[in-house]
Amino acid sequence: MMKKIKFLFETKMYLISIIPLLFLIFIDNVAHYGYNKSVGWAFEINGISYYSINFFISFIIGFLFLAFIKVKTNFILSFLFFLSFVFFCLIQDVNIQIVFTDKVLLFITSLFLLIFIYSIYLKFKK
Repeated sequence: MMKKIKFLFETKMYLISIIPLLFLIFIDNVAHYGYNKSVGWAFEINGISYYSINFFISFIIGFLFLAFIKVKTNFILSFLFFLSFVFFCLIQDVNIQIVFTDKVLLFITSLFLLIFIYSIYLKFKK
């Protein structure tokens, strides 16, 4: 069982990163209604940040590229990426500061870049 999980995190990371994204888009799709104030816009600032979906799509494309050139990713870094990705999707709809969610998204992006560069480095080192 552990070998199968390790195989998924090392070679099929694009499939694993789709799971929290689907949760974020479909399951956690809470209707966001704004306050009826005459300020020119009626939506709340909190809730899902839609630009984060663009980041997640770029993560999936990056992992698809790594799978296309048949590169294995580091298991520990990939698992940490998945956990932080799930954490971000879970706190996305909670009323917390936007700065915190942006810092978590920045951590996920830097972790993705680390996985991407490290995997390409190990591929061409051989």
